[in-house]
Amino acid sequence: GEGAALGLSPDGKWALALIKAQLMIYPTGPGETRRLPRGDLDTYQSAGWFPDGKSVLVCGNELGKASRCYAQDVSGGPPRPVTPEATKGTVSPDGLQILYSKTGGTYFIQRAGGGAAQPVPGLTTDDEVTGWSADGRSLYVFRTAIVPSRLDRLDIASGRRDLIREVSPTDRTGVLDAYAAALTDDTKSYAYGYTRMTSQLFLVEGAR
Repeated sequence: GEGAALGLSPDGKWALALIKAQLMIYPTGPGETRRLPRGDLDTYQSAGWFPDGKSVLVCGNELGKASRCYAQDVSGGPPRPVTPEATKGTVSPDGLQILYSKTGGTYFIQRAGGGAAQPVPGLTTDDEVTGWSADGRSLYVFRTAIVPSRLDRLDIASGRRDLIREVSPTDRTGVLDAYAAALTDDTKSYAYGYTRMTSQLFLVEGAR
């Protein structure tokens, strides 16, 4: 099907995609294509599956309002707001919590069904959260402002950091920063991108 791919359902039977501000669900085998109702949403920033495969977490905004996250049943019905405005978020592996960030880089965790949010200790604006640990007790954090960059495991309750590994290309010439890190669940494999800028010096004789 057409659109930007956003992810496979946990059972692998459905693919979530975005086409011009419209969420679609395509079957990977037998089944009918479904169009998710937009409700009052004007634009989408991201979308991903809840672990049960019955709903998706959608981040977007209504006309004239800041973006926020919504839960939406794939069986039907409009998106329901679950985080404050000016936030974007991801779902924990058990589907019970949502990690979201506010403008400026402050992170909070709240129950997926709503309720009071708790700040995540130990995170700074230099951190890029790359995902949850499989047990939902930690976050994988990529610190991009230094070279080599750090991949850490951050305990949600205490804010304690444990280094998983430092990453950088073998040739660091001109490397300014790294970005878009990803880890496998066992943390043994990883991927990332980096920005490199090189230049040349020239000697000019007889310049006036």
